[in-house]
Amino acid sequence: MTQQAKITKTTATVRGQSYTRYVVRWYEGKKRQRKTFSTLAEAEAEAKRKDHDFKIAGDREKIIRKRIGEDGTKLTADALRDAVEALAVLKDYGSLTDAATYFMKYANPKGGEKTIEECRDLFLKRCETEGLRPATIRSYSQQTKRLCNDMKGMKMHEITLHVFEEWLSKVSKSQGTRKSYLRHLGAFFNYAIARGYMVDNPTANLGAKSDKNIVHYLTPAEAHKMLVAAEDLHPELVPYIAIGLFAGVRPSEMHGQNTDHAPLDWQHIHLTGDKPHIDLKPEQDKNRNGRRVDISKNLLKWLLPYAQERGAIEYSRPRFEAIVKQAGIQYRKDAMRHSFGTWHHAMYHHKGETAVQLGDTIDTVTKHYVNDYVLQDDAAKFWGIKPNTKGKALRLRSAA
Repeated sequence: MTQQAKITKTTATVRGQSYTRYVVRWYEGKKRQRKTFSTLAEAEAEAKRKDHDFKIAGDREKIIRKRIGEDGTKLTADALRDAVEALAVLKDYGSLTDAATYFMKYANPKGGEKTIEECRDLFLKRCETEGLRPATIRSYSQQTKRLCNDMKGMKMHEITLHVFEEWLSKVSKSQGTRKSYLRHLGAFFNYAIARGYMVDNPTANLGAKSDKNIVHYLTPAEAHKMLVAAEDLHPELVPYIAIGLFAGVRPSEMHGQNTDHAPLDWQHIHLTGDKPHIDLKPEQDKNRNGRRVDISKNLLKWLLPYAQERGAIEYSRPRFEAIVKQAGIQYRKDAMRHSFGTWHHAMYHHKGETAVQLGDTIDTVTKHYVNDYVLQDDAAKFWGIKPNTKGKALRLRSAA
């Protein structure tokens, strides 16, 4: 309904003298307003101004109704002023809707506010409850401790992509360190998300686009040198090295050091029958599933001279390092397992079978072990590495 200012004339007598006044009356909302003037011209000018304001307000209300809806007409002057000030703060960063959506998403976590220290304690307790290996829990503890020290007192929902990426750039000096942080802290953040302490995992898109990570592996010649050096220097370590190279069993799964399980035992290495194999029990398998690993024909020849009914596979880090030094090869961490994965896929071209033998996923095999630069002819050389003689190994066995 269109409002209109009204003019009324009033006359008053004071000490015998008459005075005429003109009163302009109008409504602001439901509240009546008035203003008095001494001349009619002044009153009419004010009434005209008010009618103009009413028209503008009416047109504005029609626009609001048309573009926004009925709720838009109910905004108070304070609300409108707040909106104007908010837009000034935002400038070109986005709309009020964007700001409000962001605030509701990140500032009010569904699970309540948790500091990073509180969340870390809960996360590590969950790891223990679920029976993760002590070595795995230690890794999570170390990686999250650094984050907690640097972000002390910060709430989980405050750790945005920008905040985390800035922190990561300061603490990760190498690609390997970066990947380790992303892997361990990614699990930590996923735990917080599942419990409603934060919304997004800041590790999700970091490092997603990277070059294919072809692992360091030994050539057939290097693998042969390593075994020859072992036979010459410390033959008791030949089974450990041969199993690492030709069965791909993880070092920790064999020697058991810094784990909660015993070393691989000869009683679980089956050298007879149609399908010789190694049984890794769930407590030995890194993924806790347990797995059966095939013993290739050349691995069988390396193991038979050393076979025992029972007893742990021999291992010593100083002796292993001495073997590598005598072999004169460049050896990096897990090179034996990486050699197995690389040459197994190059020989058989079956990602699934390579993954089964490794106790890994097809994605991992695709990312690390599918190497277009290795040839099947060279793979045949790798799987053809056999002991030159039975001499030293048999003499060692007979002397036992």
